[in-house]
Amino acid sequence: KYSPGPANLIFGKQKIKDLMTVFDSGSSYTYFTSRPYQALVSA
Repeated sequence: KYSPGPANLIFGKQKIKDLMTVFDSGSSYTYFTSRPYQALVSA
C-alpha cells in the first residue's frame, strides 16, 4: 500500500476536497468511502 495523503476527487467539474487516498497494487477494484461515493453518484 501507498498513501500519499489528502487528495481531491474531481468528477466532471465537481471537486471533493481532502480525501485520504490509498493505492494498493494488489487490488483489482476501486473502493470509495461514503462521501466520495455519494458525490460521484449524485453528480
